[in-house]
Amino acid sequence: MRQVRFFMFLVALPALLGLGYDAYMWYAQGQGAFTFYTPAYIWAHYDPASLNWVGTQLDPKMRPWLDFILNHKTAEDGAAFAGFFYVILLIMRIFKWGPFSIDRYDTRTRVEKILGKEPQQFKFKRR
Repeated sequence: MRQVRFFMFLVALPALLGLGYDAYMWYAQGQGAFTFYTPAYIWAHYDPASLNWVGTQLDPKMRPWLDFILNHKTAEDGAAFAGFFYVILLIMRIFKWGPFSIDRYDTRTRVEKILGKEPQQFKFKRR
């Protein structure tokens, strides 16, 4: 289960980073309105030369697709990405597939599982 939790954290990182950047910009600018930024704004703000280079090197037919992708909100895209995988993990948990197929409450040790032994009931000796 530790791996599943780590995977859930990794999947949530883009949303957390996008939200963290938005919070940082809100704090740094000192404005009252909290806005979600797009990858286009972030790219143009930090490295406009590479954005212009991509614009000139890209096929004109692909330019609308790039604009479409870059004009989504970063935090919302990350949340949608994480939500997709969370729904898949929920379905796996409901149907006990993948990492959720292991019975958590099995009291047998690993050796007993490998050898196929059933746990024996402890018997009290009465006098």
